[in-house]
Amino acid sequence: MLLAMSRIDRRLEELGIVLPVLAAPTASYIRACAAGRLVFAAGHDPIDAQGVLQRGVIGADVTTEAARRHAELTGLQLLAALRQHLDDLDRVTRVVKLFGLLRTAPGFAGHERVMDGCSDLIERVFGPAGRHARTAGGVFSLYGGMTIEIEAVIEVA
Repeated sequence: MLLAMSRIDRRLEELGIVLPVLAAPTASYIRACAAGRLVFAAGHDPIDAQGVLQRGVIGADVTTEAARRHAELTGLQLLAALRQHLDDLDRVTRVVKLFGLLRTAPGFAGHERVMDGCSDLIERVFGPAGRHARTAGGVFSLYGGMTIEIEAVIEVA
């Protein structure tokens, strides 16, 4: 018996998006946990299709456009973690909030343009339910020298 493809899986296919296979967490945490109808996704990293962590300092050795792509890669990691946690992304009723930490050079002021990489991906996938509140801040250091880390709060049915 063939199972029908979910609405979000069809949308991912239409967009040509293949979610990554997640590596096991390297520290003592879980990728996502629920409290009532809210799912809190841990901070995720910019890992490309070859499994390479994107490193550098935005505004120094990483351009705003490259960092925007890193934010999109991080969004793919978030989506994969949510699918793993929920089994079915159709359970998402609302993306409530994204919170991003960006490893930036002093004086960098393009945080919103970088975070749009993740935000735009989320909205393309979930449509109006993907519109969310957002916070982004620059920091001096992130684990492994990565450029960006993003976490999410999601409402589910």
